[in-house]
Amino acid sequence: MGFFSFRIAAVATALWCCIAATPVQAEDSQYHLGQGLDVGDFNIAGYANVVGNLPTGGERKSLVLDDLSLYVSGRLNQAINPFMETELAGYPLLQSGGTSLPGGQGRVVLERLYNDTLLSDSFTLRLGKMLTAVGEWNQIHAAPLVWTTTRPLSTYQSYSEYTSGASLLYSDPGSNLPDVQLYWQPDRDIAPRPSDLVARQYYSIVGGEVSWPIGLTDKIGVSAQRSRVVDSDATQYLAGFNARYSFDRFTLDSESTYTTISGHEVGAVRSTEFGGYVLGSYALTESWSLLSWYEYFQDRNATAPIQDVLVGISYRPQPPLVWKLEYLKNIGGGSLTSEGGAVDTRNGVYASFSVLF
Repeated sequence: MGFFSFRIAAVATALWCCIAATPVQAEDSQYHLGQGLDVGDFNIAGYANVVGNLPTGGERKSLVLDDLSLYVSGRLNQAINPFMETELAGYPLLQSGGTSLPGGQGRVVLERLYNDTLLSDSFTLRLGKMLTAVGEWNQIHAAPLVWTTTRPLSTYQSYSEYTSGASLLYSDPGSNLPDVQLYWQPDRDIAPRPSDLVARQYYSIVGGEVSWPIGLTDKIGVSAQRSRVVDSDATQYLAGFNARYSFDRFTLDSESTYTTISGHEVGAVRSTEFGGYVLGSYALTESWSLLSWYEYFQDRNATAPIQDVLVGISYRPQPPLVWKLEYLKNIGGGSLTSEGGAVDTRNGVYASFSVLF
């Protein structure tokens, strides 16, 4: 076990010991679907997402436990407020040509492990492994909270989704000024995601986001990130924009990124990478919604851009539960490429059931 892995295990064990050692009265423990179990000063919650994949082009059909995440959070005092999220990702349950439980194919991943120190009513210092503040989808990517089963490339492909280090968050108590988050990772990720789950890994990361709320749910945000690419001498600079606006039953949502790359990266055929999507959602009732998005994405490893169109429907019988059914079609002819060759363009039908628990 490496030093970082040992430290992660030690901190995680310490968190669980804190929970076990916290005196709890029976009347203090209560569970609410979607809000988790309150145990004294701690809350235990999470989400599950099961996905049915019916791709075209001869790819295997499958039923996958895409995510099973567990959250443990504590609110102890001004200085100590830990949070941990671990996840079982990509565990196949059924697939064409085979049956269930092919052991070892899923991945157990440490998603987040940090502590918040409340410096004042406005400022919070966060130390540990956290999600980077680039757009909105990455920061709320739990399956029951996002629009579609299929995630747009623009929301993860071009940048580091995680950072291990320090972050300073500002939130105006009067909601008159924008929210600000700055973050810094001095070296490598303390628990990097497996290489088969990410396009590339990063180190020496610095970035930030400014987000202006518009009403209760709408917002406009801008972000920036500088990072180094692992196993190369490439440095990349990213600028991002995201916005959400609702009127009556209709919601417009969009994110876009533009990245410039300096230095050499294996497989790259261009020194820029850019893309974005526009999503429209219409609430038929309180439970049923129709939605569609169009995405344009120019990958650094591909000569032709990807253009995808998605149409779908979702059913949310209650806030923590959601069923989704969608069809994704590549209309531009482009595909992702890597050092090993072409990657599936994700054409096909996708369905999922997600629950916050």
